[in-house]
Amino acid sequence: DWEILPYDESIIYEFVHHENNIYALLNQGLSYSNDYGTSWELIETPEISGYIHLQYVDDQYLYINHGCNLYRYKIEMQEWTDITGILDDIGPPEPYSCTSISQIEKFADKLIISMYWYGGVGTLFYSQNDGDSWEIISSFPSMSNSGYGHNNISAMTTKRGTLYAGTATSQDGIFYTNNLTDWTEYSMGLSSYNLSVSTLAVTDEKIYKLGGTVNLFQNTLIETGCTDPEACNYNPEATEDDGSCEYYNPEIMCDCEGSFLDLNDDCCSEFLMDECGVCNGDGPAEHHDCEGNCLVEFDCAGNCCVLGEEGCYWQETGPCGEDGPSDGMDSCGVCGGDNSSCADCAGVPCSDAYVDNCGVC
Repeated sequence: DWEILPYDESIIYEFVHHENNIYALLNQGLSYSNDYGTSWELIETPEISGYIHLQYVDDQYLYINHGCNLYRYKIEMQEWTDITGILDDIGPPEPYSCTSISQIEKFADKLIISMYWYGGVGTLFYSQNDGDSWEIISSFPSMSNSGYGHNNISAMTTKRGTLYAGTATSQDGIFYTNNLTDWTEYSMGLSSYNLSVSTLAVTDEKIYKLGGTVNLFQNTLIETGCTDPEACNYNPEATEDDGSCEYYNPEIMCDCEGSFLDLNDDCCSEFLMDECGVCNGDGPAEHHDCEGNCLVEFDCAGNCCVLGEEGCYWQETGPCGEDGPSDGMDSCGVCGGDNSSCADCAGVPCSDAYVDNCGVC
């Protein structure tokens, strides 16, 4: 059931909210509530003579306007800053002049603002730094019949990475964009007297439009994504391709599921491929790389091994006790030998005894 909120018997003229925080214009002035409207705290506003309008709030800033002047309230510091900048300077020539701010919306980490000028003409801007500076959006395709610029954008809303913008003219109605550069008209099915937009709203599946007449219209939301059925990330629900399609490389892969070609052109998951790129392989032989190269030294028998391994001829010292290591070749040139095959005349290996001229050892 609906229940009335206590607000000191004041009139709530308008409000904006972010999560559980509500900012409202009451009789007493701009007020704030963080308990769902049960209690209100008055906020001091800039020195403005005249009405103010609440535009937008997020977790850091509240934005309000007075005519074409835009003010930003830093919530944590409770500080106001005039961030109008070029907003009321760039527009059609006289007799046109800036009249008000139609709407502010957040899109792709940018602040989007629609400035209304006299005679149905408008200018669209964006800011990447919360309003510290502004850049004009000149790509909006709806041009005024007056020849003095773009038609005013009277309503905006965003959903799933798409910005929807509606004009206050019977010339054309709603447009959408995913990048602020390329715009597509989205007015199919609306007659000329229903093209004008006063309000846009979205749910998880639909966009709703008021304006032109008292009728409420709905349409399916634009779903961006990959529309190519051959792509790995094909989205059958996507109505517009956003350039995100991804494909597997047939030179190294078998499919989109993560199967790769091994050295033998067999397919398997990368989790089943050994470090040499062979499906269900055992990896390189001990002391070898994947190309079969020995990573240590060969012994005298051509074994790729290290000292102490079974079947390896490497020795700690040379064949006659010299500083090692030795590859296992003895002083007689026998691999793994004990030098006995080339003992001296006294039968002592590695001795320097010899037979003299008298035939004596």
